[in-house]
Amino acid sequence: MIDLVPSSPLDGLLPRTVGGCSLSAMTPAFITAITARRGAQAALAAALASAHDLRLPPVGRSSGRGGMRLVWAGQGRYFLWADCPASPTLAKGAALSDHSDAWVVMSLTGALAPEVLSRLCPLDLRASVFRRGHSAAAEIARMPGILRRGAKGFEIAVMRSFAQTAVQRIVDAMTSVAAQSELPDG
Repeated sequence: MIDLVPSSPLDGLLPRTVGGCSLSAMTPAFITAITARRGAQAALAAALASAHDLRLPPVGRSSGRGGMRLVWAGQGRYFLWADCPASPTLAKGAALSDHSDAWVVMSLTGALAPEVLSRLCPLDLRASVFRRGHSAAAEIARMPGILRRGAKGFEIAVMRSFAQTAVQRIVDAMTSVAAQSELPDG
């Protein structure tokens, strides 16, 4: 009988370092889509605080502690990236859907990370605008994704089926930015 071994679509692709920027896998064990029910934001906020000691983040932000992140991903929609499953008590104020096998999450770090992502994403990612804890549902290299600014760089989530393409596009942008940063001043 064949033993099947679970693997990430990022296996063998990451980590990659180019010109001082590093791209690495950080796919959490559980990814849960949380869609707030109409008029039930307070119930969802209370359930999050009670079950996971998390606060419901405002629009365009994220909250978290330890290995948990609650990332805003659109009007009334959030993703819980965690090392444990979402508590069923969250269903009091929201619809829950397990997306653990549907998304991958990567980390892009380094001084030139904002320049790398600016080639792939139509957002202003300067530290003065897109600060630590900010998040956005955005197009990343023409793929739907979610960005979050963390303490050391960016967290990038894309659908699992786009993992290989996303890695290639990000590495291409890293290579281009590194090459341009090495050009002598004119």
